[in-house]
Amino acid sequence: MWEFYERSNTSMKKFLSLTLIMCMVFGFLAGCASSDSGGSSELFVGVLFDSLQVEGRTRQRDELERYAAELGIRLVFQDGGLSEKTQIDQAENLITQGVDAIILLAHNPEAMGPMVEACAANDVVLLVTDRIVPDYDFEYFVGWDNHFIGYEQAMYALTRVPKGNYVLIVGAPTDPNALEWEAIWLDVLGPGIASGDINIVLHDRCEDWDPTIAANHTENALTIANDDVQVVMAMADILATGVVQVLEQRKLAGQVLVTGLDGEATAYQRIAEGSQAMTLQLADEEMARLMLDLLVAHFAGEDVSGMLTGTTNNGRYDIPTISVGLLLADASNLMDLIKAGLVDYDTTFTNVPEADRPPKP
Repeated sequence: MWEFYERSNTSMKKFLSLTLIMCMVFGFLAGCASSDSGGSSELFVGVLFDSLQVEGRTRQRDELERYAAELGIRLVFQDGGLSEKTQIDQAENLITQGVDAIILLAHNPEAMGPMVEACAANDVVLLVTDRIVPDYDFEYFVGWDNHFIGYEQAMYALTRVPKGNYVLIVGAPTDPNALEWEAIWLDVLGPGIASGDINIVLHDRCEDWDPTIAANHTENALTIANDDVQVVMAMADILATGVVQVLEQRKLAGQVLVTGLDGEATAYQRIAEGSQAMTLQLADEEMARLMLDLLVAHFAGEDVSGMLTGTTNNGRYDIPTISVGLLLADASNLMDLIKAGLVDYDTTFTNVPEADRPPKP
């Protein structure tokens, strides 16, 4: 049985059974606004994502569009192409069109001040997701449990490889989540680094979460250490893609523990093959529904406090927040995920010889 972690407003851990996991992560738990909530047919919602280069972004977009149609919401989705200027221009255009609310997943949250101000000046509700915009006041934040992500990645590696050469492959320096997870990594690994049990061969970031940069960092680290590396902490599955490619070229795949995040199909393939140790599965579809449910309830004049999990401080303001949990996945629970219908068996074992596969459920 695998476990689900949900961070409460008091930061206490709760571990729930598989049945409750399914309820909370995939939308069977009561508490969200229902699809017949009043006022939804009049809503015009713009969605601005930084890009669709991550599989989870595509899952969220598809669910946002599907669920918006179910609720009778007019929804316009736009891809920012990894450009903060493009996102600001897109927001201005949506405001001109008379949008009621904007859902923002920012490429560079620190550059989004003008967008926040424009939304406030035009009475447009701003719901920021995933990467919080600092130092400005806005209506809502819906994001992942950042402490859990950084802590679980680091602890997973540390408990399995308490001594050895580590490589830290961090995400984009413009992403506040990446910087927070990086700080948590260093906090968890700190005692081992101080004692000399853990040696950091290379520690670097990847602009725009670019897997090619991750591959270059991995190549450099292996050269420095003469291939004597036990752990590569890749902050996301997209970075793990570049890492594993290099490990395969150096014939080290499966010998080095590699972490990940996002629950991408290719990550599950690598877990099945043994070249990636773990990932964290995000409830992308559930997050999409929560965001639209929150907006429907807001515009219907309902009390949304029961939908919130607390607040998130962005440096100056406490933003009303829904924090969404994650699932830790590795070889030990991969078949549980498949049996639960969360992961596809055939896709996952594509590269595994049929004779070496576990029986299909």
